[in-house]
Amino acid sequence: MTSVALPSRAVPTARLSSFYFFYYAALGAFTPYWSLYLQSREMSVTAISVMMSLWYATRVVAPSTWTSLAAVSPHPIRWLRIGCVLTIACFAGFLVPAPPWTLYAVMIAFCFFYNAVMPQFESITLTHLGADSHRYGMIRVWGSLGFIIVVTLFGWLIEKQGASRLPWMMLPLFVLMTGSAFFNRYARNISTHRHHDGGFWSIVRQKPVLAFFIAAFLEQLSFGPYYTFFSLYMDQHGYSTSLLG
Repeated sequence: MTSVALPSRAVPTARLSSFYFFYYAALGAFTPYWSLYLQSREMSVTAISVMMSLWYATRVVAPSTWTSLAAVSPHPIRWLRIGCVLTIACFAGFLVPAPPWTLYAVMIAFCFFYNAVMPQFESITLTHLGADSHRYGMIRVWGSLGFIIVVTLFGWLIEKQGASRLPWMMLPLFVLMTGSAFFNRYARNISTHRHHDGGFWSIVRQKPVLAFFIAAFLEQLSFGPYYTFFSLYMDQHGYSTSLLG
C-alpha cells in the first residue's frame, strides 16, 4: 500500500511573526536606551543599576508564574492578552511626572508582565508548528528584524528629541504588540508530559543540563553590564545616539 503524505499544518505565519516583531521592537528600544532615559530623569548610576536589575529579577519569576496560570486555565490565551494589557497599563506609569522612588514600583510591575508573555507565546507558536518545528526560525527572525529597525530608528529620534521622550515613543509598540496578541491563539491543547520518574532534580543534575544552565547563566551575566552601562559609556565618550543605535 502506498502511503500518502499529509499536508503540512496551516500556520498563521503573519500573525505569529507580528507578535515577535512588535515584542522585540519594543525590546530594541528598551535595552540600549532605557539607561539613557533614566539618566535624563537625573538618576545616579547606582540607581540606574538597581532599576535595570529589576528587569532581570522579574525574569526569574514572571515566566514560570504566568505559564503556570495559563496551564491550568480553560482559556489560556486570555493570560497572554491580560499580560499584554497589563504591560501597557504599568508602562503608562513612566508617562506621568512622579517622584523618582515611585519608578521602582512601576519598573517591577512593568518588567514582570513584559517578561511574562513571551515564554507563553513561544508555546503558542509551537502548537501551530507541531512537527514542522524547523519553520520556527522563519517566524522568529521577524523579532530580530523589529529589534534592528527600532534600535536604528530610535537612536536617530533620541538624538533629535532627547531620551526623555523614550516612553512616549515606545508606547505605540506595546499597543501594537497587544493588538497582535488578540489576533493570535493556540492551535490545540497542550498535552501534559509524563512525570519523570526521578523528579525534577534528577534531570537538573545531568551533566548536559548543568552545562546548559551554566552557559545560560554566564550569558545573562554578560548582558547585565552590557545593556545597563554600555550606552552610558558611549554617551560619556561623545558618541552620538544615532551612532550608538
